[in-house]
Parts: sequence; structure tokens; C-alpha cells
Amino acid sequence: MEPTRRQSGQVADGMTDEEIERFALVLKECERIRALVAREEAALSNGEHDDGIPMAAAPPEQPATVLLAPDLRVSGTGAARR
Repeated sequence: MEPTRRQSGQVADGMTDEEIERFALVLKECERIRALVAREEAALSNGEHDDGIPMAAAPPEQPATVLLAPDLRVSGTGAARR
């Protein structure tokens, strides 16, 4: 019996077997995310509180360092000031 194009790994209906497998994985991940969102929405509608994503603690404040450029304006005598 001669193998079909799909069994031989050749393009069938515009997609290779590898592309079909990848697409199936993407669809499976989409379904997982939909289920997760549905659970979260159900929990919120039941009055549960969602704190969201916890934020990292802010680093301790440090004094800002200021870099001053030399004064390069020209004086009345035509010499650059330093």
C-alpha cells in the first residue's frame, strides 16, 4: 500500500506534520489559558478577592548623584571659563 502524503511527512493541505503538531500544541495552550481565565472570573464573581500579581519591594532610596559639566561659556575677554 502506498503511503499517503500526510504519512510520508510531505505537505498535505498546505501544512506539514510538524506544523500540525505545533498548531495542536498552541491550541492546547490556548484552551489551558481559557480555563484559567474562566476559573479566575468565577472566583471573582463569587466574591473572592484578587490581589493580582505581587509587586517586588522597591529598593531603598539612595541619594541622587549629580554630574556637573564644567562651565564652558565664554567670558567677556573671549577666554573660556573653567
